[in-house]
This record gives sequence, structure tokens and C-alpha cells, in this order.
Amino acid sequence: MYLTQELLTQYGVRLPARAWRAFARRHRWRLLGFGLPVWLAFRARPLWAIAALDALQASAAVLLARCLRAEERRAAAAKAA
Repeated sequence: MYLTQELLTQYGVRLPARAWRAFARRHRWRLLGFGLPVWLAFRARPLWAIAALDALQASAAVLLARCLRAEERRAAAAKAA
């Protein structure tokens, strides 16, 4: 999960530390699901993984967008209830 958080650093530095920890806690399974294959890629083929860092960063941006969209839906559902 640490590797995924590193890929999301640009978002994380814009949040207070408490908000970032809460975000990571709420989305821990998504972060793990994203980070585990990335970690395995770095372990299995380190040169390939380094070459694919731009694609990994773009994938992390998509992950962030999905996490934020899930939070918006959760907030809308809570507001409607």
C-alpha cells in the first residue's frame, strides 16, 4: 500500500495529514488492489516497472478519480437518507 500512496503523493501533500490518513483508511482495499500488482511488477521485472512509471502514474490518477467519485456517491447517499 505504501507504493500506491507514493504514486498518489501529489494528492496527499495537498491534504492535511489527518485527512490523508482517513482517505487511505477508507480506500485501503482499493489501494491494496492497485498496489499489489505494481509491487509484483517491481519485484519480477524491475527494469520494466521503471520504464512503465509514467503509465503507473496515469493509472494512479485513474484510481484517485475512482476513489473520489466513490466518496461523492457515498456522501450523496448519506445526504439522501
